[in-house]
Amino acid sequence: MSNNHEQLTSKRNLLEFILSDTSHLDKNDPYYSIYIDETMNELFQIEKEINK
Repeated sequence: MSNNHEQLTSKRNLLEFILSDTSHLDKNDPYYSIYIDETMNELFQIEKEINK
């Protein structure tokens, strides 16, 4: 396994962990949905890179 693949996998795992518990975030915060959307988008991009 390449170092890049390991880094992407680690980052994916971290992002999945972050998204697994958002209870600490204020859902009334105007940036909440942006944060979730950006995190999901980054996770999607990592998945695409891993599956190349």
